[in-house]
Amino acid sequence: MIYESKPARVTDNFYCLGSAAVPSFLLDGEYPVIFDAGVYIFGEHYRKEIIQLMGERSPKYLFLSHVHFDHCGAAGFQKKGYAPTENSRFMRGKRNNKKTFSN
Repeated sequence: MIYESKPARVTDNFYCLGSAAVPSFLLDGEYPVIFDAGVYIFGEHYRKEIIQLMGERSPKYLFLSHVHFDHCGAAGFQKKGYAPTENSRFMRGKRNNKKTFSN
């Protein structure tokens, strides 16, 4: 493995994942949330760090701040990287000013 990273705790339940240059963020709690998926090439690193922090649990939501490669590049990887739960939702965007979600 060329790159090794460890999750960095920002606060009690908020973590920076992956490289500080192209991070993804995890808010752990009752409904765990990933903020920005990060770059595709680091998708496996983000996934491993999330599993390290959450164990068998899976993120419930993925929020993307905007559509730049360093914020959404690993979104597909993140969506496929975890066992879907009945209530997990991944935000797809807006249609007619309404938020749409997919399982």
